[in-house]
Amino acid sequence: MENSYLQVNDLSNILGGLSPQAIYKMLKAKELESIMISPRKKVIPPESVRTILIDKGFKYQKQILAFDMIKGGVGKTTLSSTVAARASHYGCKTLIIDFDLQGNLSRSFELPNKTYKIWIDIVKDNVDVNETIINVSPYLDIIPSNLNNSRLDIEMQHASTNIKDHVKDILDNVIDNYDLIIIDCPPAINKVSASAICASDKVIIPLNPDPYAMDGLVMTLNEIKRIKKSFKLKNPDYMIVWNKYDARKRLGAIYMHDLASQIKVEHILPVVIRTDTSYENAIANAASIFEASKNTNAKEDIDQMAREIIGLNKWVEENSIDK
Repeated sequence: MENSYLQVNDLSNILGGLSPQAIYKMLKAKELESIMISPRKKVIPPESVRTILIDKGFKYQKQILAFDMIKGGVGKTTLSSTVAARASHYGCKTLIIDFDLQGNLSRSFELPNKTYKIWIDIVKDNVDVNETIINVSPYLDIIPSNLNNSRLDIEMQHASTNIKDHVKDILDNVIDNYDLIIIDCPPAINKVSASAICASDKVIIPLNPDPYAMDGLVMTLNEIKRIKKSFKLKNPDYMIVWNKYDARKRLGAIYMHDLASQIKVEHILPVVIRTDTSYENAIANAASIFEASKNTNAKEDIDQMAREIIGLNKWVEENSIDK
């Protein structure tokens, strides 16, 4: 995991091109940790990154995001897990919640199956939410899932759960511990997804360049609209992120143009996630995409998406960083 932390050059790019020597001097002056993981590579752990960014004036915004798309296979789980991990590298205290009954997100963090408390235990047995939280790395926690969550909707029905406030009320018990909470919703219309949307400040909708995903987008937007109307909610807003884009395929450009003509630009995340085999390789090797020594599209795109979500890009644009 340490291999995936920010390197000095990463921090230098954020801090207005501050030289590596100046960053090392800053680390030493504040007695902050850095880790030598090879003769030529030193990384900065999340706690040190957080201290430096706060000292420079960056404020971590508290927010709850639901990653949702009614159609499966759009890369929702991959995006939510990698963005959460990268946000934590930037010192953002992050909780990720796996609501997908398949538990693919939980497995991506190598959690053993069925040996932990999950959300259904909160609903069915009144388990404290803190008992379901597992720390997977510095500044990154997870509430995992497994197949037992397949009965979540049934148990919520039996418990006469208040859909509007269910997830929100439970997260209110831990919200002060985190800057960012990401909810990985299942690809379906159900009670837990509706409750997650009600609790969220924003819904992130991954979209692939294919007609089925476009149909799924329409259904997802209609469902968000229905939920907001039914429960008289102002939030959540939504952002679409273009995923699995391949510039070699003409169809991708066509669908991207169609999207831009139908959706207001403020609802489209200014990041394009390109197709890359790094995601599959990382899963096969039980590793993070950021542990790879060479630069990849995956590393660059997820890094930019994480920075966009936690507000770093906007902060850099709006503020001149003193060198």
